[in-house]
Amino acid sequence: MEEMDRLAKKLKKGNVYDKKRVLAGVYKQLAVSNKGKQANGEYRKLSDDFDLETAKFVSYVAENLHDVGMVRQANKLTIQYGMKMKKSGEQSLNEFYIDRTFGDSVPAENRERMLKAMEKYSGNAWWESKDPVEVAKGQIDEELLLVPYGKFIEGLEGILGRGVMEKEMAEGYDYELLKKRAKEAINSMGKPVCE
Repeated sequence: MEEMDRLAKKLKKGNVYDKKRVLAGVYKQLAVSNKGKQANGEYRKLSDDFDLETAKFVSYVAENLHDVGMVRQANKLTIQYGMKMKKSGEQSLNEFYIDRTFGDSVPAENRERMLKAMEKYSGNAWWESKDPVEVAKGQIDEELLLVPYGKFIEGLEGILGRGVMEKEMAEGYDYELLKKRAKEAINSMGKPVCE
């Protein structure tokens, strides 16, 4: 997608401040304000012709907004476009995430369970974060794995400050003890567990 390539080049050029400035401009063109307004610009037309390519672009923008600390804007964008896609019968951003992350390897029953689990977070798409610790904080209480296994393990290792053995994740082993230790470590960081 041409727009994504242009934006990627702009984001590579600058420091964090420059990235925030560029992303804020793109956000204002894509998101509808509480007053029903949208800024004019090269990306605004994407909000009119919504398709899977636009979903990829919006997901890319939301991911970058999240990465530079503009979490509220990332969440609002995800919610607005997730709702818009559902109304138009297109694929939701969560469905797009599952396809992008797991391909067609997820059975239909598990896919529906994953989507239902994702819905309860109301725009806090922690599974999209590039920070494995943030991902693990969200995943820790989920029955169904919403992220790649390796990313979850990497996050747990970051939280616990040690390696996590494969057997610790097995059903026969005390996974609940591992979860308890991870939550204690998160609380000692001063960051609450995602809910």
